[in-house]
Amino acid sequence: MRELLEAPSKTCGDTEAEEVIKAGQTIRFKPCWMDPGDESVTFVATDDESKGRVTVEARLGLPINPTQVVKTDWIENDFPLR
Repeated sequence: MRELLEAPSKTCGDTEAEEVIKAGQTIRFKPCWMDPGDESVTFVATDDESKGRVTVEARLGLPINPTQVVKTDWIENDFPLR
């Protein structure tokens, strides 16, 4: 019964990003946190990192692009932040 109550967790070498993510920076998710097709989408931080989380926008060319709040340990550490 306990297994049904606990959310499954992904292990992906979770580590905190070394740099603080700032609004306007392009980010890339670690492969284990990507959905199919994410590799062709540009994700941009819409606010500064706070408490290990950051809001990112998927730049899809829509009038209103989708946003989501993600944990910073889901983001590639070696990706050059712009």
